[in-house]
Amino acid sequence: MKKKIRVVAAIIWDHKREEILLSRRKAEQDFAGLWEFPGGKVEIGEPDQTALIRELKEEIAIEATLFEEALSFQYHYPDKTIDFVIFEVFSFTGTPQGAESQEIAWIKQDKLSELQFPAANKMMIDYLETKPDNKIG
Repeated sequence: MKKKIRVVAAIIWDHKREEILLSRRKAEQDFAGLWEFPGGKVEIGEPDQTALIRELKEEIAIEATLFEEALSFQYHYPDKTIDFVIFEVFSFTGTPQGAESQEIAWIKQDKLSELQFPAANKMMIDYLETKPDNKIG
């Protein structure tokens, strides 16, 4: 039986510059060197929103203060199935940094297609490309 994992990820906006914060997977991780939307595994019994806040603190040293669920989907790898819950983060406190020694970068939304991501991230990029308005409300 395949392993099943629940993951939260964040589309973190800087609307003034029309950029999104990404992080790059480290050499010792699966999909090393590829870009991704920050986030991580949800612990058993942990609410998705709590996992999002925790993961962003651990991974990029920020605290999400205004966010909403954007989409959810399943992605099937040969050895595991991942249930993704994706949030858009509109504001946060702290200064983003690679708290786990990973590279991070603010990327213009229209440049996302030029970067390499794990296959599962295609759903998030497609979502961003088809979203007509990236502003709150």
